[in-house]
Amino acid sequence: MECFFREQRESLYRCTKPYQYVGGEFLSYNKDFDSAKVRMLLAFPDKYEIGISNLGVRVLYEQVNKTDCYMADRVYAPEPDFHPSPLYALETKRHANEFDVIGFSLQWELAYPTVLKMLEMAGIPYKNSQRTDNDPIIVAGGPCAYNPLPLSDFIDCFMIGDGEESVIEVCDVLKLTKGKPRAERIQALSRIEGVWAKGYNKTVNKRIAQLENKTAPRRYPIPFSSSVQDRAVIEIRRGCGRMCRFCQPGHVTLPVRERNAGEIISIAKDLVKNTGYDEYSLLSLSSNDYSNINEVIKELSLDFNKKKISVSLPSQRIRV
Repeated sequence: MECFFREQRESLYRCTKPYQYVGGEFLSYNKDFDSAKVRMLLAFPDKYEIGISNLGVRVLYEQVNKTDCYMADRVYAPEPDFHPSPLYALETKRHANEFDVIGFSLQWELAYPTVLKMLEMAGIPYKNSQRTDNDPIIVAGGPCAYNPLPLSDFIDCFMIGDGEESVIEVCDVLKLTKGKPRAERIQALSRIEGVWAKGYNKTVNKRIAQLENKTAPRRYPIPFSSSVQDRAVIEIRRGCGRMCRFCQPGHVTLPVRERNAGEIISIAKDLVKNTGYDEYSLLSLSSNDYSNINEVIKELSLDFNKKKISVSLPSQRIRV
C-alpha cells in the first residue's frame, strides 16, 4: 500500500478527484488477494460516480466476496486527468492483468471503446486470439451482452441473462480448470447455462434467476463523495409486461418476477441502517406496477418517516 502511494503520489495530486482511485470505501470488502482461489476484477467502463452506483455490479461484488475462497475487486474507467500505468484494482492495488478473470459490465454501446482502452491500459491484448495462457479470461455481461457479436473478437465469454448465480459458477469452473490451457478454460465456461463464447457454442439459453433474499445485497461500498444515486437501492421487481417496443430492458429481462413484500421491507431497513443513507429507492422498470407497492411504502413509512428517510420511485409510468 505504501509503495502504491509513493508511485501514484504525483498523479493523484494532479487529478481533480483522487478519491476515485484510492479505494478503501466504507463497506468495501478488501479481501486478501494471495489467499483467494479465484480473483475476479469487476470492471465498469465509465466514470466512478456512475459505476459505484450500478446495482448489477453491487450484486455480483457481494455474491463473489461473501464466498470464502473467492474475491472480487473493482476498477472504473479513469478520467482524462489520471493515467495509471498499468490499470490497477481499487482495493488490492494489484495490476489488472494479475487477476484470473476480468468482468466488464456492458450497460450501453457507447462504452465499447472504453472497454478496449481499459484493456490497453491493463496491458492485455485487444483480441482474444492474441491472448496467452497468462492473460486473464475476459467476460462481459449486462444489457448489451444480449448481442455479443460486436465485441466477440475482444471478449472471451458473454454472460447472457441474470448473473447472481452464474457468476459463482464461473468462479467454480475457473477454480477447477486453473493451470489448464486458455482454450480449455473458455470451453468449460461455455458449458455454463447462459454463457456464450465465440467458436464454442452457437446458441445459448438466457439465464433466469429468481429474486431471492439470499442474493439481495444488504451492504455495498459507499463512495467518499457524491455519486449518481446516493441512496439505498432495493430491487423490487424484474422484467416488465408492458412490452413497449422502444424498451430493450423490458424485453430482455422477462419473465416478470416480483420480490416478496416482507423481504423488501427487511432489505430496505438493513440497507438504510448499514449504509446510512437518508433516502431509499424501490427499483423496478415501472415501480408502480409492483403489486404491493402501497403496502410496502406504508409499512416502511411507519419507521422511516420518524427518521426523515424519504422514498424514491424510479421509472414511473405516466398514466393517461
